[in-house]
Amino acid sequence: MERPPTTATQAPWIQSQETIDTGFRDPMCHAATIDQTDRGLALAFFGGPDRRSGGQALWFTRREANGWAPPRCLVPGAGSGKACWNPVLYQVPRGPLLLFFKEGENCSGWSGRMMRSRDAGATFGPVAAIPPGFWGPIRNRPVMLRDGSLLCPSSTEFGRWEVHFERTPNLGRSWTRTASVVDDWAFQAIQPTLLAWPSGLLHALCRTKSSGIVQTFSDDDGKTWMPLEPTGLPNPNSAVDAVLLRDGRALLVYNPSKVEKAEYAGPRTPLSVAVSRDGCTWLPVGSLEEEPGEFSYPCVLQTADDLVHVAYTTGIGWRGLRHAVIDPTAIPHGR
Repeated sequence: MERPPTTATQAPWIQSQETIDTGFRDPMCHAATIDQTDRGLALAFFGGPDRRSGGQALWFTRREANGWAPPRCLVPGAGSGKACWNPVLYQVPRGPLLLFFKEGENCSGWSGRMMRSRDAGATFGPVAAIPPGFWGPIRNRPVMLRDGSLLCPSSTEFGRWEVHFERTPNLGRSWTRTASVVDDWAFQAIQPTLLAWPSGLLHALCRTKSSGIVQTFSDDDGKTWMPLEPTGLPNPNSAVDAVLLRDGRALLVYNPSKVEKAEYAGPRTPLSVAVSRDGCTWLPVGSLEEEPGEFSYPCVLQTADDLVHVAYTTGIGWRGLRHAVIDPTAIPHGR
């Protein structure tokens, strides 16, 4: 795999960081999703080249030998009713590259959509609708269960925020879903990220309005879930993502600041990394970004060479995207 150019970094485990040049004149770029294909890294996001034009389109790019290719528009924005949101890439092992996304005026009224590519993103098939009542993975990638089904972490924001999980046994052709996860503490959680521990335990970490990061567990392949509980990790009402590393640890990328006013997003900086051996005790190891501003919505991926890639939003108003590469062998193992 081609590696991005190395720049000066503040932590020994950060191998490199680079800005993804969209070429947009007055950009909006947000909710990047990244995955590895047999032709290298693929990345999608929503936004547009001119903030005044209206509508949020769906964009796609791949990393080539000399850097990220100019993004190409897969689904144009056509006003608020057709705006695109929160894409999620998933490379099926020995199968197609799936691209899930949402379409609609806002998060309380959007519908699930998906596309398939048989050539690592060089071309995509037509947009397919996910059935009403299902949205697919809402912000973070699914996990493949032992029976080949995809378990998709999902949530709704119909006034109250609620987490649930959706399952497709045939790559999006049919769907089932769980009930909303019990929220006795009234956390109001969304956008879970899934960890599939070797023991068979499924572990979801979720963003909340004002209660930091919360979690839930399943020991029956995601059919039922424990009530949400606090992790003790702070978070300013901002997306998180995690990955289970091949060395057995979990790696979490998140904003560890706190909400300054209830139910409003706090400062989305710094953007930090923590690791855990068991998912219960987390060791903060440092930050990817520490400057004032916004560094948010991370997407985390471990590639075949064991390096960890993070794509995330930069700038107040979602003005840019950045790609960082982490060497997990240089991160202390923690407790």
